[in-house]
Amino acid sequence: MKTQICWICRDAIDHELKYGLRLTAKVDEQSTLLRTWKTLFDATNLRERILKDWIELCDNASSKSLSVASDRLPSLSGIASLLQPLLKTRYIAGHWESNLIPSLLWSCNPRSKARPYTGYIAPSWSWASSPRPLQYAFYYPHWFRHQSHVVARVVEVDTTPAGTDQFGALIDGYLRLRAPALPQITSIDGDLEFLIGYTDLPGSVSMRFRIVLDGEAWSPSGHNQRKERFRPWLQSLCWLVLCKNLQAFGIMLERVETRSDGAFRRVGTFREILADRPDDRAKSAVSNLPTQEYLII
Repeated sequence: MKTQICWICRDAIDHELKYGLRLTAKVDEQSTLLRTWKTLFDATNLRERILKDWIELCDNASSKSLSVASDRLPSLSGIASLLQPLLKTRYIAGHWESNLIPSLLWSCNPRSKARPYTGYIAPSWSWASSPRPLQYAFYYPHWFRHQSHVVARVVEVDTTPAGTDQFGALIDGYLRLRAPALPQITSIDGDLEFLIGYTDLPGSVSMRFRIVLDGEAWSPSGHNQRKERFRPWLQSLCWLVLCKNLQAFGIMLERVETRSDGAFRRVGTFREILADRPDDRAKSAVSNLPTQEYLII
């Protein structure tokens, strides 16, 4: 057994001899997977492929019920440490710095329910902080080749590891982000799956968008009562636009009242709902919104 790879978990014990395999050499530090990536994809497509695979990995990891919730990031630390030399960018709380703005648009599965836990796992802008499974594809895949559509800018970002592993558990993290914010939300509605928000942009342009909350799933059950309960809270949030093409994509922030530095925490995402005939005025109106700097923890 000393020369085998063995898997042990609550459900099974698997090892190489069970499948007639033999480990005849030490595992290369770059791993078979990384060599395969290099073989199959040229330098131009390698980064994109790795990022897509990373998102699928995060989706999968977020759906697992770990015995210790704080193991979410440590469970991926080994893979992240192997990918970092290939991506040549800093790893930050489950994200990659060179692609940070689009990857902040992670979204929870709108139908999934939260699995409550206590204690610190990651900053609120990290997908690892949410107790609900991800549905990253709700926003993200189309932005790989569209960095030009990013309208927000990272001013500063950093995390504090819990130990010596920079890819593992965290005890703190912050993000300073400069971005345009939507005007105050004028009304809230809902359908069978999403909360729906409305706002008026400069130039007499109306915007309608779908809302996905990080910590609570929307349900049509008790629709009117829930809508009224959410309305004052949603109208008090900051709605930051991060990317804009035909649609605006962004995150919602709630002020942290216990902090004296004006910090915010992320509480959800939104996506503009396009009219039958997209109006270029909406794209222009979003681009012309004033930008401010936000500290997000």
